[in-house]
Amino acid sequence: MKSINEDISSGNFSQVYLLYGEEKYLINQFKKKLCDALLGESDAMNFHIYLGGNFSFSEVIGQAETMPFFADRRVILIEEGKIESSEGEQFVEYLRNPSPSTYFVITQEKIDKRSKLYKAVSKIGRVVLFSEQTEQTLVPWISRELGKRNLKITLATATYLIQKVGVNMENLTSELQKLSSFCLGKSEVLKNDVDAICITSPENRIFNMMDAIAEKEQKKAMSYYQQMMELKEPPMRILFMLTRQFNILLQVHELTVKGYSPILISKKLGIRDFVAKRCATQVRGFTGEQLKKAVEDCVQANEDIKSGNLSDQIAIELIIVRYSTK
Repeated sequence: MKSINEDISSGNFSQVYLLYGEEKYLINQFKKKLCDALLGESDAMNFHIYLGGNFSFSEVIGQAETMPFFADRRVILIEEGKIESSEGEQFVEYLRNPSPSTYFVITQEKIDKRSKLYKAVSKIGRVVLFSEQTEQTLVPWISRELGKRNLKITLATATYLIQKVGVNMENLTSELQKLSSFCLGKSEVLKNDVDAICITSPENRIFNMMDAIAEKEQKKAMSYYQQMMELKEPPMRILFMLTRQFNILLQVHELTVKGYSPILISKKLGIRDFVAKRCATQVRGFTGEQLKKAVEDCVQANEDIKSGNLSDQIAIELIIVRYSTK
């Protein structure tokens, strides 16, 4: 991100930019900034967008070889193109020596660093990863976004919002828009406002359910499960998240026994600080053996569902009941 801002400020652009990663919001923001800066005052005649697999790369190359119309640059934006095809490989070869007046911005959600595209752009242009942002980055961003709407938010409330909604910036943007409308006429967004209007992410619902399981509050755990079912969350996705959470708790338990603090655990496991802290609380409700067995039971439940021995809902309910029983 810093490299793109530096290029825009200096006016010294690479001919090829590859933007990739999980954070689509930032990719879209920087894609627009970059294309706007490259195009300058020129009109849409020098800007071309190719989406998904609904185009041929020979067409792209032909367009790239066309001189810009009364402008210095022609800009080609390729979003989620299937560059792993044989035709795509020809395009990658073209990128090594493109028309000097044509600039490319390519976006991909995922890319193999061993791919020809990644290796080529690494040598001739800029490859920029847009990963999910940290809580430390998101809190001031939330404050700034609400500030544009003349609303304040405390550090604690902004953190709570992230924990409830998740770190995906597109989702957060949507929730901030809802909060702004909901808090019209107010000066500050409060925790009660977040609870009243914001949608809890599926991952956070699993956390809530796991809190109840760890505390042996069976009715509460089943209530969270029913809420997810009512929201049309696929049972197999619920089982996947439940399995992952038990697996994380097992690892947290093992590291806690070794004397790791939640902060060190977050770094060791690659999870967020607040997630590590919450997991450290949840593991107190289980023994190490129980967590190992829970992971095994989740894997077995998956096999039982696929083999037709149990329905998906019953398999999940059995796990919840088994590990929330006092």
